[in-house]
Amino acid sequence: MKTVIEIFRPHNLPKLTDPELSETVMLTCTESGIQPASVNLVFLNQEELCRIHADFLNDPSPTDVITFDLGDDKIEAEIYISTDMAREDAEIYGAPFEHEIHRLIIHGLLHLAGYDDHEPGDRIKMKREEERLLSMRVKQT
Repeated sequence: MKTVIEIFRPHNLPKLTDPELSETVMLTCTESGIQPASVNLVFLNQEELCRIHADFLNDPSPTDVITFDLGDDKIEAEIYISTDMAREDAEIYGAPFEHEIHRLIIHGLLHLAGYDDHEPGDRIKMKREEERLLSMRVKQT
């Protein structure tokens, strides 16, 4: 089954092409053993993502990525990413903005693969896997 990837982006998401974003999705899915029917990447500002966080997860606090699986018998994912938080985190960690966007895509997809980041031990495992997949992505480019 072929995964359908749709990307909804604001005009202020420079340097990131749809093929690059799609490659990150496919690499992560392949390496994580998930085969989604569809993945929608939705890039929003922080205010919009906070509203979704509050409305759907009863948590008004800021977040950088939210993943929903809307499918019944197959994975139909929507991954919402805050471009504002991606920019802030890129500055904090001294990483390129594009790198942070790819990290957030990977993070969102890892949730679909069963990774969780609520407990410290789980957070460490998830972060390790993010870093592994990011390094694989960099080697491919």
